[in-house]
Amino acid sequence: MAAQTDGAVTLNYGKFLNVCIDFIFVALAVYLCFKLLRYVGKSAKQKGAQAMEEPESQLEAQQAVAQGGKGGSGTGTGAGAARS
Repeated sequence: MAAQTDGAVTLNYGKFLNVCIDFIFVALAVYLCFKLLRYVGKSAKQKGAQAMEEPESQLEAQQAVAQGGKGGSGTGTGAGAARS
């Protein structure tokens, strides 16, 4: 600092490098925060979509039980069809 007090021209590249490094750290932190938020949002949407699909599959299972558990087209080609 003695050179500055004497009026000499100095290159303060240390301050510049410090500011650049600080900027990179802050930018990286902000980027990672937004990336984390996107990941959490996507996983929440996927869980919501799975939750919406479950009632439909449960409804189909209940309908199948209500129909007597008959599967397929009901054409009567099984072993029980020969007894009619």
